Amino acid sequence: MMLRWFVCGVALLLPSAVSVELSSFMTNYELPGLPAVTKLQTLHAPSVITCGVLCLVRDECSWYAQDQGTHTCTLYREYHPADITPHSFDQDFKNILFGVNRKIQCSPPTSIVNGAVHAATHGEGDVAHYTCDADYTFCRGVTNSSVCTASGQWQGLPGECVRNRWKDLAGNDVFRYLPCPLGIGDRITWTGIPTSEYVFNVDLHGPLGRSVHIHVRFNYTMFYHITATSQEINNTWMPEDRYTYFPFQVGKLFRIVVIVEDTLFRIYIDDQELGTLGYGSVLPQIDFLGFEQDVDARSAEIDYV
Repeated sequence: MMLRWFVCGVALLLPSAVSVELSSFMTNYELPGLPAVTKLQTLHAPSVITCGVLCLVRDECSWYAQDQGTHTCTLYREYHPADITPHSFDQDFKNILFGVNRKIQCSPPTSIVNGAVHAATHGEGDVAHYTCDADYTFCRGVTNSSVCTASGQWQGLPGECVRNRWKDLAGNDVFRYLPCPLGIGDRITWTGIPTSEYVFNVDLHGPLGRSVHIHVRFNYTMFYHITATSQEINNTWMPEDRYTYFPFQVGKLFRIVVIVEDTLFRIYIDDQELGTLGYGSVLPQIDFLGFEQDVDARSAEIDYV
C-alpha cells in the first residue's frame, strides 16, 4: 500500500518534475487493426507521463491513452481499440523510474489429482512444486514442478500421481499392476500371512512369464520347510534354487523384498538376504505383482528411486 501511494505521488509530480531526457524514454506505439479489449479504468491525468505511471502501477494494465482535452487517462488490458494510439513504457523508462521491472503474472497453477501444488507467488520465473499424496508417486523421469514463463503460462506441468502402495489388501490370489516400469534400484515389497501348512508364492509377472517366482513350501510334494526361487520364460521353468532359511509360520506376518540390481534381482525375507535371480543384460518387462495360493495378502508397494 505504501508503495502504491508513493507511486501515485510521483505521478502527480511528474508533469513538472520529469526532465526532457526522462520524457524521451517514453515510446509511442501505433498498432492499428488490433481487436478491442477490456477497458480497465479512466482517471484524471494532466500529462502522458502521469498516465503512463498510472498504468505501470496496475499489474493488469498493458496500454494507456491520455486525452489532452479532458486531462484524463484510460487504462487498457492487453491490446487497445483500433481507433486510438496507445503509449507504452519502454524498458529504460521503467528502470530509471523504479529500478525494477514489472513481472508477468500467471494464473494459479493447475491442480493435480491425488496430489497438491505449492506456489507462493505466480510471477514470471516463479516455480510451482507438485507433491503426491501418501501411497502415490510420480513415475520416473516426470518433472514435479512447472515454471511461470514470460508468456504468462505455466510450462512443464508434471504427469499424474499414480498409486504405488496398497495397504488394504485381503485374501489370496491378489494381483496389482505396476504403475511405472521398473528400473535399477527399485524395490518391491510384499507382506502377508500364511493361512495353511501347505504352500504359497509371490511373483513378478511379465509378458514372457514370471521374472521372479518365490515359492514357500511348508509341506509340498516331499519338500518340507523349503523356500524356492525360480523364473518362467516363455512357458518354460528355469532350474530353481532351494533354501533352508524358513522363517514362515501360519498366522504370522511375513515381509518379502526384491531389489532390482544390474543384471539380477536380490531377494530378502524379513530383512535377511535369501539369494538372487539373474536376468542378464536387459531388465525384462514386468507388468504386475501377485500373491497366490494359501496366503492372506496384506500390503504391497513399489518404491521407485
